Amino acid sequence: MPDPILREKAREAIHSGRLPGAVPRRTLSGPSAGATCAVCREPIPCGEMEFELEFRARAATDEKSLRDTLDRLHETPEVPVHLHDRCFAAWDFERIKLGGAAARRRST
Repeated sequence: MPDPILREKAREAIHSGRLPGAVPRRTLSGPSAGATCAVCREPIPCGEMEFELEFRARAATDEKSLRDTLDRLHETPEVPVHLHDRCFAAWDFERIKLGGAAARRRST
């Protein structure tokens, strides 16, 4: 289980809107170029493993028209967010936990 302090920081990042609680459109990992972590707000040292997450610029809609599909294909994704590997684990744990809680509330 991820570190409780990092889990709290990840929860705060989700609740404040700094990080989405949604599944990323794309997840990449590799050596850092020195970005700042979106969870703990500490620098990720150059060369250390990091995760880079990309999310959709806007939520997908139920619209099925050709125009809507083409608009979505040409959207510019949001600026990617960078996370330490341990911060990614905490964020993913909290994202899943919060998503499960929301699903339970909807079903009651």
